[in-house]
Amino acid sequence: MSNKKLIALLVLGSSAVFAEASIEGTYKCNGIDPYLNNKAYTGKLVVKAQGNNVYHTIMDYDEGDKKSHDSFIYIGVGLFNNNVLSIGFQNKLDMSSVGMQNYTYTATKNQLQGNWVYLEKNKVGHETCVKQ
Repeated sequence: MSNKKLIALLVLGSSAVFAEASIEGTYKCNGIDPYLNNKAYTGKLVVKAQGNNVYHTIMDYDEGDKKSHDSFIYIGVGLFNNNVLSIGFQNKLDMSSVGMQNYTYTATKNQLQGNWVYLEKNKVGHETCVKQ
């Protein structure tokens, strides 16, 4: 093999190893809310790339109370690095409802799985989101 072909192969191979998975998209989520007596919930998570591994998120959850549906919409910003998406989020209607979430992305399952917590609280929620 010529030196030029070997160098090209090494460059292409190393680029594939370091390329991050594409997490952009819409996900269907299921989780447990420790603030509602460990009640199960469902929802939708939209992840949009902003560049430089920064992502904008919209989380739209259904806690079963249709009268106050808007109170379960959260907006956030996240950083994606080493298959982990870390998000700071805020409730759309209650700006004092802020928290953070860490998701691990599993490309083979096309899913995000992680934990979340509200600012100044100590209960940890868990959810799994599958890309649609």
